[in-house]
Amino acid sequence: MISGKTWARVGVLTLAALATLLAGCAGQVNMVPTLSEETVVQPNQGLMVARVVNASGYPLPFNQLTLDPENLNESTKIKPERLSALTDQRNSSTVFAAPLKSGKYALSSIRAFHSNGNFWYSRFASTTAKFGTFEVSPGQVTDLGTIIYYPKSQGDRYVNMLMRRPAAEPADTLQRYFPFYDFDLDAVSGWDQDERDMERNTAYVSAARNPVTYNDKYLAPDGSLYFVGKLGIIIKRDPQGDWQLDAVHTNIDLHTVAASERGDLVVAGEEGKVFVKPAGGEWQDRSIDHRNYIHQALFTDDNRVDLLTSRDSLLSVMRGSGDGDWQTVASFRAGYGWYDANNDITFSTASDNSGKRAPSPRDIDVVSLKRVQGRNELFIRTLARYESHLFSNGRLETFLVEPETWRITGSGNTDEYSSVIDAGNTQLAIKEAGFWSWDGKPDFLRLNRENNRWEEITTRIRSCPGDLQLQGSSCDAGNGREYRAEVESFSFSSTPWFKNSDEAIAIALFREKSAETGEYERVPRIIETSDGGKHWSKTDRTLPARYCGTLIPDLKDHLLLTCKGGSSDFYESFDEGETWQHVRQHENF
Repeated sequence: MISGKTWARVGVLTLAALATLLAGCAGQVNMVPTLSEETVVQPNQGLMVARVVNASGYPLPFNQLTLDPENLNESTKIKPERLSALTDQRNSSTVFAAPLKSGKYALSSIRAFHSNGNFWYSRFASTTAKFGTFEVSPGQVTDLGTIIYYPKSQGDRYVNMLMRRPAAEPADTLQRYFPFYDFDLDAVSGWDQDERDMERNTAYVSAARNPVTYNDKYLAPDGSLYFVGKLGIIIKRDPQGDWQLDAVHTNIDLHTVAASERGDLVVAGEEGKVFVKPAGGEWQDRSIDHRNYIHQALFTDDNRVDLLTSRDSLLSVMRGSGDGDWQTVASFRAGYGWYDANNDITFSTASDNSGKRAPSPRDIDVVSLKRVQGRNELFIRTLARYESHLFSNGRLETFLVEPETWRITGSGNTDEYSSVIDAGNTQLAIKEAGFWSWDGKPDFLRLNRENNRWEEITTRIRSCPGDLQLQGSSCDAGNGREYRAEVESFSFSSTPWFKNSDEAIAIALFREKSAETGEYERVPRIIETSDGGKHWSKTDRTLPARYCGTLIPDLKDHLLLTCKGGSSDFYESFDEGETWQHVRQHENF
């Protein structure tokens, strides 16, 4: 079986080798099918349901869950039970429900196992005996609540942690995702009682307060910078540089945060989760139907909230005043076009320009509204039904829109960029990596304001040996002699930060041989440019800590660095990386 404590990518396999691999896995465990309307629960079986939340920065969700029966060691014929997550979910959390033979069980591990073409990706995390046990009774439901994966930062390493939280409401996950299954709500059980609940709660609170990643960042009108973390956590850096922690009551991923001019806040994300906080007030749950995925929330000029939310092929713009009364003001159906509140088409994208031809079904994947060159541009990425949002870029459509009325005024960019982001004192466009990209990362484009064209920022450094001067792409040796310059390629570890339209600082990854091991590894270096990214040069400045290489480009007056993916540490520099101050510290719990 393929497993490991770090992501493993298994390369091209022959059909025979792949068959052997899968047969080996299946031979060591009982593969239990996910509950469906066709499932027949036997008289000696009960139903187990659980949710798994990935609180790390790893992008692939955990889609397998392995259970050990109490009598596992009594016979070689008794095997662990492996459940597969419900498929076709857009969310990063995963849900499980399956019938199991009655008896006592323990959670053994959770696992992410995904395929993409000829490659397989695997990661797992195991439990200990302290995690607890549970009972499955004939004809009854056992709800394990939420299992949370969290990589605890420990110096330059991390420790896999699995935590469990009871369900907020018994069998709520079962009722939401498997509404066809009939059961007695009063007979739902959970984990066996023990004396470790306080210990588990302490670990959960500590993990929530120290998010190792975040899903969105946002610069508010008052200059506050917000980071939406995992497990309902919101980190705020106010204009004075002070850090505050806030939270809403959910473990479901939140993907967007916005603030109004008067200080109202909204956060929203998966499963229709919406929380609104009036200025000076408390958080209020204003969630919508759980089948909706909320891509972006924003405030209108009159302090109402707009939600860009999708379900399958339908994108809906829902507007409300924050009291939970949401109304659809516009919608977009992939392959057809835009509709108003009365469901009349206002902007057709159908190939015959009538909006009536039935196109191949496509689902909404990514949606974002950006301010680009003085206009509002909406980016919509769709996927064919057979494509996976985990690995496919899908198809991009862009529209020019008036957000107050959601009137579509035309199609968007023709420059093949997929989004636009703030980069200090300028904006950069992102162009998705093509098939032949050597690093698989997107390219950055900078707007040349002289000709109003987007120009690609280079990811190569040219240098000359000794005292030779670089002239264009050659080294000038004098007397008309020229030598080819050395070329070193790199990839950006985060968005470059622009001091002005020409001068920028960036953190780049170079392929260098380690003096200790002799093996090649990707090493971060601070680089700079004075011509808008046409040419870069290395500096002797260093990063404040290992694995801290993500610049936050939203601030315009200084550098802000995060250790995203490793810890919740932040560093600031007011001298372009010469010195760093540790401004937010990850707790050692």
